[in-house]
Parts: sequence; C-alpha cells; structure tokens
Amino acid sequence: MSPSGDEMTFDDLTTVYRMEKKSTSLAETRKDLYAAISRLLEGTQRDYERQLVSDPDSIITDGLNERRRRLMDYSQRIVDLRMNKILIMALRGAMGSDGGLDKLTAEERELYDSVLADCRQHRSLAKTERRRREVRIPDILEVAKPPEEPTPERRVEPEVEHEEPPVEPEGPLEEILQENMAQEERSDLLLIRVLEDLPPFSGADRDYDLRKEEVVRMPRSLAMALVNRGKAKVLEVRQ
Repeated sequence: MSPSGDEMTFDDLTTVYRMEKKSTSLAETRKDLYAAISRLLEGTQRDYERQLVSDPDSIITDGLNERRRRLMDYSQRIVDLRMNKILIMALRGAMGSDGGLDKLTAEERELYDSVLADCRQHRSLAKTERRRREVRIPDILEVAKPPEEPTPERRVEPEVEHEEPPVEPEGPLEEILQENMAQEERSDLLLIRVLEDLPPFSGADRDYDLRKEEVVRMPRSLAMALVNRGKAKVLEVRQ
C-alpha cells in the first residue's frame, strides 16, 4: 500500500477493503486514509467528466463510469466497516480495554473519544442511581444519642460488590463484518466473445485491450455496453 502522502490507487483501495473485511479487528492503514480516498474519488470523477464531454458514447467513457461507481462503493464499504469496529472498540474501552488505538486515524480518534465518553456516562447511570437510593439523612435526635452496640442478630455484614466481567458485544455489527463480497462480484460478471478489435479502455478494476474472437469475463454493465453496440456477443455457458 502507498505510504501517507502518496496518491492512492484503485488497487490500494481494494487492498484496504479486503483487510477490513477478513478481520473483526481494525486493520492498520495509512494515517491520511480519508483524505487519500477523497483525492482518488475526485480525480476519477474529473477523468470521467472530461471523457464524457469529448466522447459520451465511447466504451472508454463507459469503463471510466464503471470504475467511478466501483470506487464509490468500495469507499463507502471501508468507511462503514471501520466505523462499526470503532464503535465496538469504544464500548470495550468503557469497560476498561484500550487496545488498538494506535491504528486509528485522526478523524477516527475523534469519533472514538466521543463515543467512549457517551458509553462511560451511560454505564455510570446504574451506579449513580444506586448511590442515590443509599443516601440517608440522619435524624437529629439519633445524632445526639450515643451509638448502640449492635446485637449479634442485628449485625449486618458489609455488602461486597462483585465487578461483572466485560461482556463481548454481539449482534448485527459482527454480521456486517462477515458479508461475502466475492459472491456479489461473481454474479455481476458476463462472459462475452469480442466481434472486432477494440481500442484499449479502462474497466472498474482492470484495463482491457481486446481483440476479435477473444473471450473475456467482465462486469455486466460494461459487457452489455459492448453487446448493444454490436462489438461483442454474450456466451451461454451450458453445464
């Protein structure tokens, strides 16, 4: 992955996504992650708009548009995955754990600190309410009397509070981290046969330099753009 300060590439972005998807803990990444993603999206959007003005019906325009959409999708998935993990980290932090903080970016540390404060305040509600019930204002007559020695029957053993062990959070957040992107990508691909030589163009996740009679699998939207222009034919794969 490119270090902080360098321009992020499409491969860098997909690498971050794969690392976040395969683990329930926060992946270590570049500290300028969000700024780098924004620059990548803005650059891709500019390239697409320039190509759209010069040749809106070109397959190159379709390829840039497909790449732009995939970049936006991967970017949002990365933000959601890391945000879910940070929320879990803040909940565990309120219970006494502080691991993984070195992997946070500056923006993520602000989110963590904010959620951590709210979690700590919420956890203190039960203790605050218990102390409020235990407060007893002594009667002034009782203060004036000498204290009485408690009888054995009246002696009360001090109550010992037992700290409950931290509970690992469960629920939909963990299920989100296990979504299967591979199946979605396979279902969105078409197998086509190229009918004539085509100029090189960029797709969502690779560059294409296709020749007549070549068989290739590509994203459905890009494949159908070729088929609709008479440049390719969909192949039916029989089992």
